[in-house]
Amino acid sequence: MSTPPTPLHNEDVHELPSGPLPASLLANIEIEDDEDDEDEDMEAVNQPILHLPSKFTENIQNQIANIDSVDSEASLEDVDLREMKQITLPFEEAFDIMKISLDEFEPNLLTEHQQSKLVNYIDEKLLSLQRKFIRNKAETLEVYSLQDLLEELSSILAVIWTSIEKKNPLFGQEEYYIKVVGDLEDYLKHYTNLFNDKIDLNIHLILRFDNNKLINFFLFFQKLDLQISLLIDGYKDINNRIQKLNSTHLVRLFPIISRLRISIIYKIDQVRQKLSKLAELPDTGIQTKQEANSMSNLLDLEVSRLFEGILDRST
Repeated sequence: MSTPPTPLHNEDVHELPSGPLPASLLANIEIEDDEDDEDEDMEAVNQPILHLPSKFTENIQNQIANIDSVDSEASLEDVDLREMKQITLPFEEAFDIMKISLDEFEPNLLTEHQQSKLVNYIDEKLLSLQRKFIRNKAETLEVYSLQDLLEELSSILAVIWTSIEKKNPLFGQEEYYIKVVGDLEDYLKHYTNLFNDKIDLNIHLILRFDNNKLINFFLFFQKLDLQISLLIDGYKDINNRIQKLNSTHLVRLFPIISRLRISIIYKIDQVRQKLSKLAELPDTGIQTKQEANSMSNLLDLEVSRLFEGILDRST
């Protein structure tokens, strides 16, 4: 089956369906051939941005439990990020966990008709997301935040990834991953404040971050790194054949990843520079200095892990 075309980047399209992702797509990719059954697939499902094997989120929860001032059952909003040593796992550890998780899924081969329906569904969701982003750019106030965009994009990627977890041959999934990282390069240019951070260097010294946004941001990009890295290495499909990105895909992918990483680092560097200045101010209290240094170290570590797997495979 030929690779699906990249969705068009324009507004001249029919109105697209909205709402949560169909449960059947996320649970077992059982897409019925009967067109009349499509509405039955639209059972509400919330696909959180932290939808990862339990070991990934255990990394965060263990750190939460070790923070004296935070209860072990605390939510992300209650976590003091300045007390955390890391958000993401080291790449190789996370990659091993993902491969073990992948082996646990039972194969489920999609027919060509089911593949076509899945491609159409993903095209519509990606285009709907892009239209929300375009409308947001035209608004004076932000109505579609970066967090909203990443959550919705994470749900779409979960559908694509499920078809791989079920050991299906590649029928266009690789094209979607390349499209997503290319779109992210454009999206991030628009959002100037990644974590809703506020670092005031004036008389009222303020150091504040949105915990959810910062944690979810880095977890999203590690998940993307892990999934694409696996596609670069290859996996065995239901017929025991190796499925992987070809040389043409890699030639397109690596420059986009490099530019996207530079764009993210540039925006985070602006935050780190403010933290550095805050820590150096003579009238800054000892506690604030420590907090600023701790946050700077956390950002340094997470930035060093951005697309670590993909870049290692580019050499």
